[in-house]
Amino acid sequence: MVAFTVSNDATAQRKRKTIGKKMDTPFSQKRYKTDKKAFRAIGNGKSRKERSAMLKARTDAQRKLAEEMKAVVKTVTEEYMKEYEVGDTYEFQSMMENKTIVAAKASISGASEMDSEVYTIKQKKNGEKFILFNAYVVLEMDKETFKQKLNNEVMKEKKNEVEFSKEKFNEIFDKEMESLESEM
Repeated sequence: MVAFTVSNDATAQRKRKTIGKKMDTPFSQKRYKTDKKAFRAIGNGKSRKERSAMLKARTDAQRKLAEEMKAVVKTVTEEYMKEYEVGDTYEFQSMMENKTIVAAKASISGASEMDSEVYTIKQKKNGEKFILFNAYVVLEMDKETFKQKLNNEVMKEKKNEVEFSKEKFNEIFDKEMESLESEM
């Protein structure tokens, strides 16, 4: 049984659906995947309270968004070090990892909610009937905004300014983002 109702929430209009035990994963379309323009992540959260389910879903999406950003920067850093002479590669790699974490944390707070849905699942446990909220949230972070924050963090390191070419790094970064889109 599927019933649609609209839930008024201060942050967004959410679709609420009542479903049975079986459910397809929402937001599986290509537009919800990372592409050359933006990082995107889908989070899921379950709770007996709708607000708690949404908070869990948003936190899960933020974690996944940070992991994706870190993975892309790691690949770009490795490619950058192969193509361009970098003094102490271990130190450079370590510095990039640290700066990526700082930039990802700063970016995630500014990530926008692209879409969300809340499903209500009727449950029965020990003879008690209750409703479980199953929320999904899609977060989106613009590639250029993240890249700018990362570059700002890297350029704070005075001793690495000589070793780091922002233009070359950005060129590799853009190529990696384009390759993510072509993989889908």
